[in-house]
Amino acid sequence: MIEHLYSTPLYYAKVNDYESINYHIDKSIDLVKFKEGYGGSTWKITTNFTVDKEPTILKDLRLNKLIKQIDNHLKIYCSEINFDLRNGYKLHSWIAKCEPGDYVHVHQHASSDLSGVYYYKTNEKDGDIYFESPNPYLEVSKCYEARPWNHPPQVGKIIIFPGWLRHGVTHNKTDHTRISVGFNIYFNQ
Repeated sequence: MIEHLYSTPLYYAKVNDYESINYHIDKSIDLVKFKEGYGGSTWKITTNFTVDKEPTILKDLRLNKLIKQIDNHLKIYCSEINFDLRNGYKLHSWIAKCEPGDYVHVHQHASSDLSGVYYYKTNEKDGDIYFESPNPYLEVSKCYEARPWNHPPQVGKIIIFPGWLRHGVTHNKTDHTRISVGFNIYFNQ
């Protein structure tokens, strides 16, 4: 018998009614201002994402349908990992933009319980999100691969993963700008 210890649950799905969600984002995206991303990356992030202010772009733009979809998919994720959501959670959100040539360095959202992304605009070739193994010793193993795990972007796709999981975005080698909504989940006590 084999038991898998310390697995890393990554969830992805297509959200319902993403055309309507994207229509509402289309109507308000011109109100959003961007600044350079953190840590030497070349991507852009909404300006309300600062250390001393909670990033709440979904609430600020009243994107309630997307908030509802995040909630629905979060419930599925938590059900699969047997986590009780009864105490609720706090949602932080921002919009990220990767223009041609941009990338996002490897990082983690260690202070959050879960993190996620929703793809609003993509040509599906403008930069994959990738995840690194949380086990630093896999590189010395001959029977397990330590390579990053890539997930290509797709309009309407949502991905949810542990906040401690190291991830980044590959270089955008197209002439298309990819825009996504990032979010962190903080569970109440």
